[in-house]
Amino acid sequence: MTAEILRPDLLIAGGRNDPCLQLLEARAGDLGLSVATIYHDAEAEAAVSLDFNQNTLMLAARHICPKAAFVRMDVFSSELEKVEVLPRAPGWFSFVLGALVMQPDIGFFNRDMASFAGIKIADLSRARHLGLAVPATLVSNDVVEIRRFAADTEGFVAKPVNGGGYCKPLGGIDFDTLAPSGSLPIPAFVQEKLDYPEYRIYRLGNRFISFVVQSEELDYRFDRAARMAVCQSDHGPLATIVPSLRMMSDELGLNFCAFDMKTRASTGELCFLEVNSGPMFAAHDQVSSGELGRVLLEELLALSSTK
Repeated sequence: MTAEILRPDLLIAGGRNDPCLQLLEARAGDLGLSVATIYHDAEAEAAVSLDFNQNTLMLAARHICPKAAFVRMDVFSSELEKVEVLPRAPGWFSFVLGALVMQPDIGFFNRDMASFAGIKIADLSRARHLGLAVPATLVSNDVVEIRRFAADTEGFVAKPVNGGGYCKPLGGIDFDTLAPSGSLPIPAFVQEKLDYPEYRIYRLGNRFISFVVQSEELDYRFDRAARMAVCQSDHGPLATIVPSLRMMSDELGLNFCAFDMKTRASTGELCFLEVNSGPMFAAHDQVSSGELGRVLLEELLALSSTK
């Protein structure tokens, strides 16, 4: 028996509890787009298959042929998983991303992403090469070197060498407890402390949408009272920055990403912090009154029309 064929405008895949995907599905509905989903969580998974011989993606025994797709790694269900169970999130992300790569007619962001995109050290080096200011930086797990580099701990911060962990004051870290041997378990960034305003700059296909952030906290994600507003990408302090960000994202093969920039208090110049190839965007979409989600969908669907 021939399987039923679904041809939705958009396939959304990732964690069932991801607020960004929930928002995107709602925005797509507002625009009258048909949507299919491959959601999973710690309790339930969709029934899917990928037939290499037929080059077909099956969802609940139906052949699915979306015009475009949006996929995110699930970061909301892992705490509920049992240790002995294979982690769901990387497996599901690899499955869906692999299925999309196999089918050139489906438009999705970051199809040509460089293998080293998202490696924060490499991204910082690339930003500096393109002429962007970067904070004074040491990446190390050697406590002696960290203390030498950042003798005045009040002027420095620490953050993970990968992932989306929070930025913390260097002076608040108890190295004697964390590194009794003199070496931390893994290297970490030690960087010059920067000031507000901070900027979050999204690349959505060929367009940029930017936000300015003010907060009383070192990492505004801790701050429920953080103030965010849409700002212009082609005027003001970002006018000379965005062309370099476009060039950098082109080199990394990223047409969907978010850059974080923060201010050096002594000079007022904006310093590159990092680029995220799978950023959260629900809060910023709300600040933009839905503009971010609308542009994201427009640019995503435009990719399918060029195939």
